[in-house]
Amino acid sequence: MKFKMMKKKEGEILFDFYTVPNAKNKDEMIYCVRPVIQRTVTANDLATRIEKECTLTRADVKAVIEALSNHIANCLANGERVHLPNLGYFNLKLKSDVKIDPNKTKANHISYDTTGFTPDKGFNNQLINMAFRRCPLMHGKYPTKEKIVEKLKQFFDSGKTSFVRAHIETAFGVSRSTAHRIIKDLLQSGKIVNENTKRNPIYVKGPNF
Repeated sequence: MKFKMMKKKEGEILFDFYTVPNAKNKDEMIYCVRPVIQRTVTANDLATRIEKECTLTRADVKAVIEALSNHIANCLANGERVHLPNLGYFNLKLKSDVKIDPNKTKANHISYDTTGFTPDKGFNNQLINMAFRRCPLMHGKYPTKEKIVEKLKQFFDSGKTSFVRAHIETAFGVSRSTAHRIIKDLLQSGKIVNENTKRNPIYVKGPNF
């Protein structure tokens, strides 16, 4: 089993296709496109980057982000819309637990749904010239159990003793979520075991392999 990590160029957006049912023809599937998210940038990441560009410290930036989040939530809870220049507008979206009839739907049927965001034109303009490349991983395609066992046997027979989730992604050409499913199935069947911590797992051959 050949383990080779996927590489992405700086500023390059990986994309993939997925299917959804056609609302007009239930027997037909429509292809849509979406970006492949490889990691989540945290408040700590943003604070570290912003600290390098201004006089604010990392702690200052984190405190501002937390305060900003709280104040936006308070404004929305007061029925207000929030506009951050060069970023965009935040506003409430509501839902009803019954089919809406203006003459019958009461306040107790209405609840918070989510927060909407509409980006400013200037914010959008920063994103229009991105470079794109199709992700080489086959998202959502789950290999057969026979194929999984066959590749793992080849891997262990070659003298290697351990692997991590990212290796599964590349070896089988699947997404992170599919790799997690493969590992979960292998753990449950005893084909592999985690010899490290839960947060940083390292997998080795199990008793039922």
